[in-house]
Amino acid sequence: MNWRRQAIYGGLALLLVSPIVAPQLLAFPYSGQVGGHRVYSDYPIKPELVRIVSKADAVAEHSPIAIAVENQPIFLTNGGWRWKLLALSSRGGFALSRTLIETIVVNRSSAAQDRVFNGAPIAGERSLSGVLAHELTH
Repeated sequence: MNWRRQAIYGGLALLLVSPIVAPQLLAFPYSGQVGGHRVYSDYPIKPELVRIVSKADAVAEHSPIAIAVENQPIFLTNGGWRWKLLALSSRGGFALSRTLIETIVVNRSSAAQDRVFNGAPIAGERSLSGVLAHELTH
C-alpha cells in the first residue's frame, strides 16, 4: 500500500511541475517562429509581434550581460489561468524568465499596442518590447 501512495504522490508532483518545466503543455492556441524564438500565444501572432521581438532582440544584443539563447521560447499568456499557473509567486510581475529552462513567460499583453499589463492600478503597464528585452538579459 505504501508504494501506491508514493506512486500517486509522485504522479501528482509530476503533473504539477510539468507545465512549469514545459509550458507548451498548456495548449497555447497559437505558435510560430519569430526570429530566434519560438513564440506560444493566446492570440494570433501578427507582424506587430515580429517587430516587437526584433526590437527586444536588438536592445538585448547591445547589453554586456545578455547571452543569446538559440530558439529561446516566449509564452504570451494574456493573463488568466496560464499566467497564474506559470507565474506562481510572481503573479504581480509583467513577465518572468526561467533560467534553467531558458523560457520567458509574459503576463497579459497587446502586440498591437506594444504593451504588457500586470493589473496594478498605478504603473500597471509597460512596453512589451522593453519587458522582453529585460527578460532576454537574464
